[in-house]
Amino acid sequence: VRVLCCRATGVANLLRAGGGLKGGKGGDCGTGGDSAWPFEVNPRPSASMELAERAFGVSVDRLHAEGSRGHVSDSSLEETLKGGRVYGKAVVHAREAVRVSDTRRWLDDENISDIPHAGERFFPGQPVCTVFATGRDAETCRTALLRRAERVYGSMQRAGRSSA
Repeated sequence: VRVLCCRATGVANLLRAGGGLKGGKGGDCGTGGDSAWPFEVNPRPSASMELAERAFGVSVDRLHAEGSRGHVSDSSLEETLKGGRVYGKAVVHAREAVRVSDTRRWLDDENISDIPHAGERFFPGQPVCTVFATGRDAETCRTALLRRAERVYGSMQRAGRSSA
């Protein structure tokens, strides 16, 4: 992970220096072994930036504002990676037509975002919320994401049976 992070940082620095890019940008890259190669740069931060904030303990909005003013951080992101853990994010989609009940308790859970209003109705396939998890490896993280999604589904099913 550290080698890929270092390579991706190098690519970003080349794009910034050669293309005059400032501020937060999103990008897609391919990886293989210890290599990373960019194939798309977007003019805005991407949705995965939430994971970067969790993994590196930084505010992407703050970095974007500083970068837009031409300030480039001297800190090394690969050195700040929190404990070598894997960070994951998943969007929970409705499996059936449901209406969520009271979602206020979700507001206290830092691992749920994009929280719907109580009583909001969802049809099959619509996104309901986003869940986050961490793990010591990809499989542990994936398992934690699935557990969180199942808790959300359980809540929706109870709400769906009683009020949909």
